[in-house]
Amino acid sequence: MLAGLSDDDPAGITTYSLLGTDHGYRLLWIIPASTVLLVYFHLLAVHIGAASGKGFVAIIRERWGASMGYFAVVGLLIANSGTICAEYAGISAAASLVGIPSWISTPLAGLLICLVVVLGSFHRVEIILLVISSTLGLYIVDGILAAPDWSMVLQGSLIPRMPLNQAGWIAVTATLGTTLAPWGLAFIQSYAVDKKITIKDIFRRVACFDSCGTCRKIACLI
Repeated sequence: MLAGLSDDDPAGITTYSLLGTDHGYRLLWIIPASTVLLVYFHLLAVHIGAASGKGFVAIIRERWGASMGYFAVVGLLIANSGTICAEYAGISAAASLVGIPSWISTPLAGLLICLVVVLGSFHRVEIILLVISSTLGLYIVDGILAAPDWSMVLQGSLIPRMPLNQAGWIAVTATLGTTLAPWGLAFIQSYAVDKKITIKDIFRRVACFDSCGTCRKIACLI
């Protein structure tokens, strides 16, 4: 849940907003498409972690050697550095809406994050992140209050239409990139290992789900 919710970060929200602002309903289909890919990739990472008991980079190093492992680490560091910069830029932009300058909001946010991570237990950090993530429900309220043309929303979500120019292709690429973030795959696989999830646990959950009539009805509707 945390890995999925964390994709609605400042970088993601900004990218999605620009996608709608600049291209209207035309490229809306990329949102459900990238969401399906996100769920699939996260499930794949969890299964790999459960089956191997190893993290993302450890599997790459074991399968393709130390050089590819180092290459993966460097790639993650570069991608994560860009993500961190985007997060702080989002914090700064949000704080500026209420008159707080970036030179105050950015270091203050960094200090608070360090205090939570260093002083808080793993379980406490989980709870804090879940509480913060609950505020993402406001985006749903905001989307409804925006009063879009719901027929156009449905059409744009289900009927893929290609971008008309280079800016459109960049928007599609950015949307896929901010949704299928490399750190998310590495995080959720390591998280599955940390939680000591096994393949038996996954199959047990699938069996419990399949034995529940209500769950099967929901799955059919989805």
